[in-house]
Amino acid sequence: MEEGIEKIPMSEHGHDDEHDDGHDDDHAFGPGHDNGDDAHHQGVLDPHVWLSPKRAFALAQNTAAALSAMDPHHRVVYQRNLEALLADIQELDEAIESLFAEAGANRTFMVYHPAWGYLAHDYGLEQIPVEISGKEPKPAQLQQLIDTAREKDIRILFVSPQFSQKSAQVVAKAINGRVKTADPLDENWMDSLLSQARIIAGALM
Repeated sequence: MEEGIEKIPMSEHGHDDEHDDGHDDDHAFGPGHDNGDDAHHQGVLDPHVWLSPKRAFALAQNTAAALSAMDPHHRVVYQRNLEALLADIQELDEAIESLFAEAGANRTFMVYHPAWGYLAHDYGLEQIPVEISGKEPKPAQLQQLIDTAREKDIRILFVSPQFSQKSAQVVAKAINGRVKTADPLDENWMDSLLSQARIIAGALM
């Protein structure tokens, strides 16, 4: 499903992923791109490709192609369903573009686990994770996160329900903020992603 999708490195505290990686969209999501060299040069690559509509186009196309190859008698059905899905993804992409276009100059949000890197990267945002290389932050790192949140006027921290809220609650209390749930594994993908984008956009205003 991920074939043709250029992955980005997982976000680490102190590193943002809002900047362009030097590739245009056609190259970044074009067919046949090999990410093997990226894995050697960029460390751990972000697996959460489904959390940006811009990447979901390729996921849908790859899935339809695989199903058609395995079940050629229903190729027309898969193609018809693909076209409908791509139209829905396009609508979702435009809705999220509009939401973040209205968010203003503040483009930074804080999360516990850096699952939302593609959403940040593809819509010009900055994701700051609380988690440090998959671990709870140490006291000095926690203080740095608090200082960063104050500097960037962050008032909401997003935590996946699959992870502990302990460190996020510490940061939120220190900045007089609050913790909100952001589930990257919600089965209702389209509605969930739009809802999460609305919440993030609202936190940026």
